[in-house]
Amino acid sequence: ADIVNTASVTAETADPDPANNQTTAALPVDRLDSPVADVALEKEFVVPDGETVTPGETVEMRFTLSNTGPSTAYDIRVVDTLPAQLAFVGSAQCTGTTGLYGSALSCAPVPSLEIGATAVLTVVVRVHPAYTGDGSDIVNQAQAEPGSVDPNPINNMATADLGGQVGAPVADLSLVKSTEAQLVSPGDTFEYILTVRNAGPSTATDVQLVDTLPAELEYVTNDRRCVFEEPALTCDLGSIDPGRLSIVALTVRLAADYVGDGSDVVNTATVTSPVTDPDLGNNTDEATVPAGQPLADLAITKAPASEEPVVPGETFDYLLTVTNAGPAAAAGVVVTDTLPAELAFVSSEQCTGTAGEGGGTVTCGPLAGLAVGAGVTYTLTVRLDPGYLGDGSDVVNTATVDADTEDLDRSDNTATAGLPGGTVAAASADVSLTKEFPLDGPVAPGQEVPMVLTVSNAGPSDAQGVTVTDPLPAQLAFLASEDCEAPAGQYGATLTCTVGTVGAAASVTLSVTVLLDPGYTGTGEDVVNVATAAAATPDPVPGNNEATATLTGAVGEPVADLAIVKTGSDTLEAGAETAYTLTVTNAGPSVAARVVVTDELPPLLSYVTAGPGCGAEGQTVTCDVGAVAPGQSVELTLTALVSPDAAPGEQIENVALVAAATADPEPGDNTGSAVGTVAEPGTQPPGETPPAETPEPPGEGGPVPPGAGPVPPGAGAPPAGSGWPGWPWPGLPVTGAAVGWILLAALALTLSGVAVRRAGARRKDSA
Repeated sequence: ADIVNTASVTAETADPDPANNQTTAALPVDRLDSPVADVALEKEFVVPDGETVTPGETVEMRFTLSNTGPSTAYDIRVVDTLPAQLAFVGSAQCTGTTGLYGSALSCAPVPSLEIGATAVLTVVVRVHPAYTGDGSDIVNQAQAEPGSVDPNPINNMATADLGGQVGAPVADLSLVKSTEAQLVSPGDTFEYILTVRNAGPSTATDVQLVDTLPAELEYVTNDRRCVFEEPALTCDLGSIDPGRLSIVALTVRLAADYVGDGSDVVNTATVTSPVTDPDLGNNTDEATVPAGQPLADLAITKAPASEEPVVPGETFDYLLTVTNAGPAAAAGVVVTDTLPAELAFVSSEQCTGTAGEGGGTVTCGPLAGLAVGAGVTYTLTVRLDPGYLGDGSDVVNTATVDADTEDLDRSDNTATAGLPGGTVAAASADVSLTKEFPLDGPVAPGQEVPMVLTVSNAGPSDAQGVTVTDPLPAQLAFLASEDCEAPAGQYGATLTCTVGTVGAAASVTLSVTVLLDPGYTGTGEDVVNVATAAAATPDPVPGNNEATATLTGAVGEPVADLAIVKTGSDTLEAGAETAYTLTVTNAGPSVAARVVVTDELPPLLSYVTAGPGCGAEGQTVTCDVGAVAPGQSVELTLTALVSPDAAPGEQIENVALVAAATADPEPGDNTGSAVGTVAEPGTQPPGETPPAETPEPPGEGGPVPPGAGPVPPGAGAPPAGSGWPGWPWPGLPVTGAAVGWILLAALALTLSGVAVRRAGARRKDSA
């Protein structure tokens, strides 16, 4: 519709109607097709003849668009993804990610391209500086995308490569050697800084730095890339890309005996690489030593690492920071911290001191050198005295810094700090208790039992006013202890142990001796003893303040050492009665149960009578004594008749035996005998040996025999009102007084019988 054609006619002759001399016609719309244009793309790398591209350099990449018609081509775009060896640098017509290897390119559309016309687009790219090939593998393919119909899209794509156009890498390395030290004194250490740069264009590979030290310099240290073999330092710096640098710090020491200004101490280093270097003149550099009298300005600050108040006995950190304002490095820097008595040194990675010593001196350093503007921080761990009772205001800690180098201003060489937060948290002591019966073997009832209680304090503070309370079970009686108190000999007594102060991380052992009830018959599992520790200092873990110990499996069988002694008249009268006294004693340690005395009378003696619990069957006299407590003695009286047939001068021996249900460790003293000689008729026998005084049985109302120890309830004589095996008067309470009166009555009756029999004998003799 916009294609309009106009024609007109003219003549030399006048035309009376010129209005019809012109006519117009338009192209019919239904007869016009869409534009068709055959667009073609060509691509090339522009490298001058006879030249090559060095890795790391740029190269121009050219796109040429052409149109062979039949129509004009419109809105032609070119797209290109670079290979990994090329990076986008710039273009007037195209865009990409600058510096990115393998970047995608997009070129602005060419608005129109006439038939037979061409359009050229240029892009600058860079070959990767580390590339080592000849360019054959650097292949790039681009594509044209016209907005009009293209009858032949095959020629819209173009490929180019740099085969044979990439040369060998070239890297311009340079070395600068310097030192930041302003003044170096003989014997001081200082640092050389060696800076290696690569001006490109290629990557420098296998870069080696060699620094040969002069005799006046002693190697001290370097970084991990270097190895020192006298006298040279060799550093393997690997690869350095164009525009990048690598820095090596080399620490050396100026000889202690050096005399001079340093100008004659020349240190030279050289950098090399197998990559071609276009300028070897900058690969070597040297530096001298700035020797002279150094001056430094050291300062120190000190503060707790935290403001959280600590509990006595806890540790905390001080931070000591030393700085040097110059103008020279400081050599031989030493920090001295004299702790107050309330603080003890614990540890430090940089400092030394006597661990655990309150008021000790801590030394940090010496530090070989502290550069101008540099600083060093020491962390010092200390412990507040576990027994500290103050508020913290009196705990002041001062540290001082010194150096071999002269200090311009010593007013800031001392710093003071107090406790974290300026105060102290409440004391806390984790008191715990353990308890045991340290037995070497089974213990028999009636034997002593060692008991050990250990009070420990896990801190962090000292535990003040520590006490231990131990209520003994009914089967145990308190005997002795240097550490605890209780009524001696009392079963089930409560022990009170005043421990006092237990230091943090310390333990106190309490030793107690107790007695196992002589009458105990169990195996020990019911002998359970629970003790409790307490302190005036708050305890963060009260659950471990109680300890329990038992005698489970530790109690053996009861053991009772019985002995019997038998006495009687030395002279016997044929046909007359004679009295024997049998004394049974229990040396313990246990109660002797079911004690029986057996007396086999010889043929010339016949049973007449005996005390309670005794009886005879034929010539065998048996006395059921019952239970005998440790240390207790029981006396029996036996009256026998001497046979009238006994011949004068004949000796009659009477032997008695004691036995019990309880095991006896010494059976050798379980028999007793008395020997009497038959007198001539008419001879007055001498007086009988009086029986030994019988002690009252222990128990209610009676004394405890010497060495017998405490008498537990139920041991020895039973309590009043209870039965006693062999006791002939079940209705009469068994008390010390009752036993004593009965024994006296029996003795009186016995003596009366003897007197009557003797009187009868005299009457018979006189008749």
